[in-house]
Formats: sequence, C-alpha cells, structure tokens
Amino acid sequence: MLPSLTAMRSVENSPFCETEEIHLAVKKIVIAAYDKTAMSSPNINAVRKYLFTKKNNRIANIPPTQSALKQHTRRAILQSSIWYSCLNTQMNVQSPASFGWQSDPETDVWISGKTSHWL
Repeated sequence: MLPSLTAMRSVENSPFCETEEIHLAVKKIVIAAYDKTAMSSPNINAVRKYLFTKKNNRIANIPPTQSALKQHTRRAILQSSIWYSCLNTQMNVQSPASFGWQSDPETDVWISGKTSHWL
C-alpha cells in the first residue's frame, strides 16, 4: 500500500502531470478499501462485479466503474495540482479540458460530461 501512496505524492513534484502510475496507485487503494480479499485482481470492474454479486446489494450501492474512477482521479489531480501551486507567484494552471471536463456554452460552466436533464 505504501508504494501506492508514494506514487500519488508525485503530483506534489509534478503538478498537472497525469500518469498511469497515479491511476494504478488509486486503483489499488480503492480495491483494498472495498475488499482486502479482492487485492489479487487488478481489474476494478471485476472487483466491482465480485463485490456486488457477493451479497444481495441494492443497485445504489454498486461501486463505481473503472472509467468513473479514472475521471474522479483526473479531477483530484487537477484540484490537488492547483492546491500545490497556490503559493507560487505565477501559477501555470492547465485548462480543465485537459482533465476531461467540458465547457457548457449555455451555462458557461465546466461539466464532467453528459448530465441528466432531471438535475
């Protein structure tokens, strides 16, 4: 688990740098948080299916997909990079579009993808 945490600290040294190492570290931590016995599987979707079918769970309790986890990780990299850079006199902040966000021209708001019309 410790190497995973070390990989995530790379954002401190290289802000706005999204690496596969960070995504793998987050995946390991999330899998361990869901179920320690599932650590042998590196596939978050397989762990998700295993955990959901292990018990009679409600669909609302199903863990997120690998693509959802990746998008959450990208958001966290962007936000933590901004925090690590906040004391610099000249912040070189990258566009949220580089981290999977889209600009909604109707509302002039950054969104993470398609939204429900009920929201």
